[in-house]
Amino acid sequence: MTNLKRTQRVLDLRNNYKKKNLLNNAKELLLMKMEIKRLMNDIDYAKKQVEVLVKVLVVLQKNCAVTAGDLDKVLDDIKGKIKAKSVDARK
Repeated sequence: MTNLKRTQRVLDLRNNYKKKNLLNNAKELLLMKMEIKRLMNDIDYAKKQVEVLVKVLVVLQKNCAVTAGDLDKVLDDIKGKIKAKSVDARK
């Protein structure tokens, strides 16, 4: 169940209590505390997942930079070889 659906369900439950005149301050406080706790837990879980992703992305970024540097070196080497061959061919 998504966060939005779960929150909507709690609000619907609150409205049902209110329609039946069963909603008092204590029940409303309990419902809101329960939902806020769930939402905070969801945020904590999402934060942990994002932290893992950020760590992986940092490693990926470094690896991409190293690979780009390696490719530049290989490309310069190939250009140098082609240039040397073209100079030799002109002689």
